[in-house]
Amino acid sequence: MAALAGRERIREVPFKLPISEREPPPHFAGRKGELAALNRRLDDILRLRGSDGGLALITGVPGAGKTQLGRNFAQQLREREDVDARCLFVEPELLAAPLDLFKAMGETLDSADAFREVAEIDTRTVSRGGGFGSVKASFTREPARHTGEFAALLRASTATGAWEGKALIVLVDEVQGVQPAGMNALRVLHQGLHGCPILPVGIGLQQTPRVLANPPDGATGISRPGMKLRLGSLSRSEALDAVALGMEALERPIDPRCAVALAEASFGFPQHIHGYLEGACEAIEKHGALDSDAALATALEIGHETRIDYYNGRLGALAQKPGRHAQGRGKDARFAHRETHMARRRRGRGEDSRRAGRCRH
Repeated sequence: MAALAGRERIREVPFKLPISEREPPPHFAGRKGELAALNRRLDDILRLRGSDGGLALITGVPGAGKTQLGRNFAQQLREREDVDARCLFVEPELLAAPLDLFKAMGETLDSADAFREVAEIDTRTVSRGGGFGSVKASFTREPARHTGEFAALLRASTATGAWEGKALIVLVDEVQGVQPAGMNALRVLHQGLHGCPILPVGIGLQQTPRVLANPPDGATGISRPGMKLRLGSLSRSEALDAVALGMEALERPIDPRCAVALAEASFGFPQHIHGYLEGACEAIEKHGALDSDAALATALEIGHETRIDYYNGRLGALAQKPGRHAQGRGKDARFAHRETHMARRRRGRGEDSRRAGRCRH
């Protein structure tokens, strides 16, 4: 009975919705080793009550399923009965506003009022060890001076009891886009504070470790993350599982031979699988079922178009990133361009028809 009560309590934990507009695919397969590593890292932070920090990095090329892994990790924590873990999804811009970040952390921990009171204390007095002052905290000074203030706020929050029996996972999407002001707050989370069990998880492209180690404008970087997970493509069996789980979640029937063709066309990339699942749904709407050569050809064609649209959208977003750490200048953008070009060539060679030939009655 106690176990059931604990499970229900954890399921009621409020989760912050991601700011990113990208919707998670309705499936998840593989990545068991990565999920186990993230859970072990969280256990270490809980055991030491936050004294041992360490940023966990999830990196990979576009479409490798980085954000999907972070979201699935957050979802999986709701099933753990031994820890009350709360997850806060943020974009790099929020790191540059430490007072807003601190208040968001309070809301996620169900301690918004207590954190708001802490935020009204003069953090300059707290950081000098002179006790609590009556002057409102001000974050209108230079971003470079925010580090001490943010750390002082976290230190003061330990006296509110908000952290008792709880842990906070802060997932930062597109972390390679963090600005100098945000790097200061990220470094505080990386270093850790006793009494604040926080696991910061950064999600970014392949060049993210280099960007964080050498941030622009002379800011102090993070050269040694606590953990690095570099994602590649899924294995053949994992890709097949992802297709099957996706079709099951979408409540659409699929012929096993057609599922194999879709999994092979995806090359094991979760984002590609998501595109082919969309194509499969449209093919079923058009043909009534995904069990013929014509239906499979339609699914493959739409899947190719979805992949092209995804990478074109990513390239457009990368090109708008400012600074020398712009994503569009790295090999990730070259990968996205190459993938788009290859997809178009496959369509031109009629590869859809050849793949469809594998699915016959």
